[in-house]
Amino acid sequence: MYIRTIKRKNKDGSVVEYVQLAHNVRHPEKRYPKAEVIYSFGRRDQLDLAALRRLVKSVSRFFDPEEKTDPHATPAPGSAITFVRSRPAGGAYLLRALWNRLEITGCLCEAAKSRVLSPSVSIALFALVARRTLDPFSPVPIRQWASQDVFLGEEIAFQQRHLDRVRELLTTHTGNIQAAVRQSATRLWDLNLDREAGDCTDARGATGDSDPDTPLLADWLSLLLRQVAEVNTGMPWPGIRCAMQRLQLGEFLDAGERVCRFTELTRIQRNILDKLEIDFPQQTPAVNLPA
Repeated sequence: MYIRTIKRKNKDGSVVEYVQLAHNVRHPEKRYPKAEVIYSFGRRDQLDLAALRRLVKSVSRFFDPEEKTDPHATPAPGSAITFVRSRPAGGAYLLRALWNRLEITGCLCEAAKSRVLSPSVSIALFALVARRTLDPFSPVPIRQWASQDVFLGEEIAFQQRHLDRVRELLTTHTGNIQAAVRQSATRLWDLNLDREAGDCTDARGATGDSDPDTPLLADWLSLLLRQVAEVNTGMPWPGIRCAMQRLQLGEFLDAGERVCRFTELTRIQRNILDKLEIDFPQQTPAVNLPA
């Protein structure tokens, strides 16, 4: 639960702000979190602050003695919520859902006759393809891009050796990986995958020479993900990417604990995810990130 404020505009143009106690509930059909008002404290300019102080004092009875807060006291340093940073998260969230549905990591394991990839190699593989799809012109080294410029859904660090392993796998097993992914895509969607891994001039041309060491199969996987998104939404990829990258993940410090929350979904973001049959990102419980 949380206390929020909302603004309403009257017919005469004046704006009134209300204070409410609310919590998030999951919409049973549309699958996105929606605020449900539990109690309204009324207009902000007519707020009964004494009543709020009594409420805080009453709630604090359930805390340990050292955690109790005097409603008249100044908050202790570090007790307030502090904003840390925000990163684009929607594009990677969409790609990760399609990636898992296509079982791309599993296709690579099958082609390489490997039981499982380490978490660091798996995230390095996804990061390599995600950057070609979301930010192909970025001059930033990929490890820095993955940790600072985007939220990929997992805070798993990877090193240069993990990238080297990914490039080796993609180059060595190109044909087998492509065949497995192609079969998976054909089973899920009726797509005309007419580009071979060796014919990725569209993606390579779009990315220029920003990362000439990237295997051509990474470009093919990028094209595939874009094609799946375009066919199922009826929108061009640049429009999808622009809309989804506006979905940000904010990171905060709350009483010394690092937590994060997605920004509220816009109508177009909901529409894109609905058409792709992707569940909306959950706001509750909050995602905990390592310090």
